[in-house]
Amino acid sequence: MLLRRAGSVVLLVSMAAVAGCGAAPPKSGPSGVDGLVIPTPSADPADFRAGIDNPWLPLTPGTTWEYDVRGAGDTGSRTVTVADSPTEIAGIEATAVRSVERDGSGQVLLDASEWFAQDRAGNVWKLGEETKELRSANLAVTVSWRAGAEGALAGVVMLGKPRVGDGYQHELAPGVAADRSSVVALDAEVAVPAGSYDDALQTEDTSAMSPDVEGESYYARGVGLVLESADEVEIELVEMRTAGQSRD
Repeated sequence: MLLRRAGSVVLLVSMAAVAGCGAAPPKSGPSGVDGLVIPTPSADPADFRAGIDNPWLPLTPGTTWEYDVRGAGDTGSRTVTVADSPTEIAGIEATAVRSVERDGSGQVLLDASEWFAQDRAGNVWKLGEETKELRSANLAVTVSWRAGAEGALAGVVMLGKPRVGDGYQHELAPGVAADRSSVVALDAEVAVPAGSYDDALQTEDTSAMSPDVEGESYYARGVGLVLESADEVEIELVEMRTAGQSRD
């Protein structure tokens, strides 16, 4: 989820976006998730509702998550914020989430927007993203896709009723993104600067765009993503603030 840098979920940038282009993988089937076709070639707006209150991935407008980013001897930060206003994609009212990643000096390395919507069964779908990554002082790379455009398909980033063994594809954007997660635990223990959790949802994360990279993510009820690791990069939640709550 959300924003991964593997070469981010989150809230939330896909591993594929940073890894570069490649051949599109075959479309996956339901993978044991209650008959859902993931990714879907035809998301029906009537199947979706306004807002996202999935307990593992609550995306309430105005909420902000602050993360520490560590890897390869470098440190940085990531700020993830849910926008106040929705964006319409493929006829669906989508929740916009912006993530900004900085290095230790405050230089912006990555600026991304992702769009999500929750269906009436509580599953959270990813409908698109736009990511700008600074690779050097003179090179900035932007990748984007939206469901229903140029062959891109919406996928699931969080299930309404996750079960150990469930697998689901986050999206299918040919040549751009094809991430996948599998649920491995619903009672994982994890400790980060923001707190300790003993009933976290743990997933294993892969991408057809960068098959040599494997990661794992941990989500806490009522909080969302608290820990993510991939390709020797670790992202830990430091603080979560709701709308109107000031920084300590």
